[in-house]
Amino acid sequence: MKIVQAVFLLIYFSLFTFGFSYTITVDGDPSDWENNDGGYNYATSLSLHASGYFNGQWIYKGKTGDARDTNNENMDIWELRVGQDGTYLYILGKFNNITDINNPILAFAFSTGSSGTGNWIGDEANTFIENSPQIDFNVILHTGTANTPTAEFYDITGGSNWYTPNGVQVSISTSNNVIEARLPLSSLEISNGENFTFWSCTFLNQKTSTSNYWANDGDCTNDWGGSDSPDAVDGMTEGWTVDENWWNRAEFDDLNNDIENANGVTIIFNDAPLPVTLASFTAFRLNDHVTLKWTTESEIGNASE
Repeated sequence: MKIVQAVFLLIYFSLFTFGFSYTITVDGDPSDWENNDGGYNYATSLSLHASGYFNGQWIYKGKTGDARDTNNENMDIWELRVGQDGTYLYILGKFNNITDINNPILAFAFSTGSSGTGNWIGDEANTFIENSPQIDFNVILHTGTANTPTAEFYDITGGSNWYTPNGVQVSISTSNNVIEARLPLSSLEISNGENFTFWSCTFLNQKTSTSNYWANDGDCTNDWGGSDSPDAVDGMTEGWTVDENWWNRAEFDDLNNDIENANGVTIIFNDAPLPVTLASFTAFRLNDHVTLKWTTESEIGNASE
């Protein structure tokens, strides 16, 4: 009996050790995503403009060279990844070529079931989502203070200004051509197990003061193509089946400045859990009962904030 119990404990410990196997560090290095994506292969795992779940990561496959117009490489996004660990939402965007961290904006419009009535994305960007998508939060990942990445939020239901919640982390890397972020799920009013929908596109960041880019100080999205044109330069078009540039994929060619509603995606919360690393694990046997106790790294990090 003792031998069976010992084997049982070993199996349980192995399951928890390997089940909670990696963490995401927001440092502009995508290797912690890439080394733990369940063998995802850009060339073969997904069709163009399709998405799927890979070891807790939701991955969208785009391509380089299909942003609108020219001189767009800083905003030309070709892959987007999202995951959550029950406390934070993690984001990784891969770009064609980020030459200056002050150039790109990666923007999101979230519908999280909070009775929002928004239909726009970006900051005074003349860019909208069609068919009243009930957006609750807009988020832009960019540099607010020059050379200092951040995330600015706009609460559609209860706000009149952009703000940055506690617990946000953002990194923009010119060497790896990525924007990486960590957003508290609570700041988006996403509860454990709650699915949510988002749309995403990119803009050219522009100064709103002498040296900085804060959205509250003015329009931080460049009027790409002129004041009457939508500012979005590239973006996600989930399920699009034609290989063409962003102007056509977003359906701006109908001249109403609306991104096709179907270009958004709903994240199935429980399909995108990032396995979290164990900080401690203990197992106790009393008579015929086994008690397991563990603490994860994300719990420690959250407790300290």
